Amino acid sequence: MKQTYRGSSGEMVSMLLGGVGEPHTIVWISSPDGQRGKGLAKALLAEVCKEADEAEVTLVAELVRGERFTNVKRLEKLFAGAGFVLEDPPINHRIMMKRLPQAILEEGETTSAAA
Repeated sequence: MKQTYRGSSGEMVSMLLGGVGEPHTIVWISSPDGQRGKGLAKALLAEVCKEADEAEVTLVAELVRGERFTNVKRLEKLFAGAGFVLEDPPINHRIMMKRLPQAILEEGETTSAAA
């Protein structure tokens, strides 16, 4: 199933929803021409991440170069700012990033601190 989030200025995050216990995959993130660089996609991505945290859902994103995206490093920075980490090494030469739900991250930090 596909879900699309739209911001008030036309920014959009589209993702494929995984089944129970499976990650949701972000397949598209965009801002309208003339609106890029204003933090709109970043704000909308933060909303998507908040919802994923509340539902304890892992998010994944494949960073690809498309018609509108010519700077993969910029996308990498956007997703890293939202808590995504690079999968290492790249899978089949694709740049993949993953974001665990905040509750799982905090549980891991608590476990590590107790050790």
